[in-house]
Amino acid sequence: MKETKKVSYSDLIATMKKAKETKPKKTATSRPSHSLPGTSSPSPPASSPASLSASLPGTSSASLSASIPETSSASVSASSPGTSSASLSASSPLKPSPSLSTSSPSLIAYVHNVSPPKRNRNDTMNYCSFNLQTSNEDQEALCFSNAKRMLLVESEKNRRAVKLTQLAKTSDNKKIIVNDMTKIQSAEQSEYSFQYRDSPSLTSNKPTDLKRIAEHSDEFDTVSVSVKLVHLEPPRTVGQKKLRLAKAAVKDLSDVMELELWENLIDKVQTGNTYLIHNLSVRLRRGKKVLGTTKSTIIRATNDQQLLHLSNDGATNISSSKTITVEQFDSVDRVEKFKKCVKCHKKVIQIAYTLTTQCDHCKRTIRTADCRDGIWAKVSFTAADGEPVTLVMFEEIITTHFTNTQAEDIDIHSLSQTLLSLKNINVTFDDNNIVTDLNFAPA
Repeated sequence: MKETKKVSYSDLIATMKKAKETKPKKTATSRPSHSLPGTSSPSPPASSPASLSASLPGTSSASLSASIPETSSASVSASSPGTSSASLSASSPLKPSPSLSTSSPSLIAYVHNVSPPKRNRNDTMNYCSFNLQTSNEDQEALCFSNAKRMLLVESEKNRRAVKLTQLAKTSDNKKIIVNDMTKIQSAEQSEYSFQYRDSPSLTSNKPTDLKRIAEHSDEFDTVSVSVKLVHLEPPRTVGQKKLRLAKAAVKDLSDVMELELWENLIDKVQTGNTYLIHNLSVRLRRGKKVLGTTKSTIIRATNDQQLLHLSNDGATNISSSKTITVEQFDSVDRVEKFKKCVKCHKKVIQIAYTLTTQCDHCKRTIRTADCRDGIWAKVSFTAADGEPVTLVMFEEIITTHFTNTQAEDIDIHSLSQTLLSLKNINVTFDDNNIVTDLNFAPA
């Protein structure tokens, strides 16, 4: 039997002290990739206090941390290539990313009065104006993205609140800017608690002088006016949707302007009375600015004594229809048949000869086979004063007075012959030279 060597207690204590003094120094200077002699597995990478304390009997992590000088995260990462960021996160919190710590400005609002696209003054890009109804105020806004404009139009139509993030503002901090970077999404009901207002007094409650509108306002601007109605024409039906339109003249202390009244608003006014009218749209007609009512226009009767004493002079400044007798048409300049949208009834400019096509106006995708034919004609003649006149006739006039058939069944050549054979025609047309009515006797 092999004799066992006895080790004294003092020798054991001395061996442990020696191991305690030498092992940490060796760990601090050795590379993690080096292996210990006589072992097959590599030594662990630079160890944490917990792992060191486990390998040294009788030594706690607290005693180790006290013996190791305080080290910053930068020095640790430099001296310990094998140390992961995860192992450092507990003792050295990382700074949050700026994109996470700074939230983008956001706004929840209802959309009103989205204008058609218009060109900026430098003629470099299209934009539109609109209004945002928030919980406590109404704000003017501009949109420089056609794709985002379509989302705004849809939101206004459906009267749904939207949440806008990554917004900007104009240099004077008065208007909100929506561009390609802006995110538009439906607002959750839990995010807001205010209701849509049918006719918010947006943009400006304060009336603007008519002269100032004529000189400084841009097309599609929204304005309010305090005026006297000095002239009102009988309403007439226009367009494919057969909407009622009445042209009027309004007057204040500064000027006279034309007013286009649509649908039920026609019945709310009378010649000689004064009114405060909110949310009118500035429009251009033959290079002249006129005022037009919109779905959000509010008309309120007033008793403004200054305006009531104004005369009705100046009413002749408004545009009106004209009826003349034409001996015969000199030429048929053009007759065109086209496909029209089944929803908005406007011409589909880019018709796709596939299963579906998209309307250029209302943006709906429709079946191409459902698009019906439309037709229009352009004719010229010489007026009594010797001036050449060109008029446009649309489908309603053509089918009612000439063919009594649908546009699909009209032969372009036969229509041209019919127009040129007419004699002594009483033609009524508006200031856009669009024929609104006619009477003729067959040749």
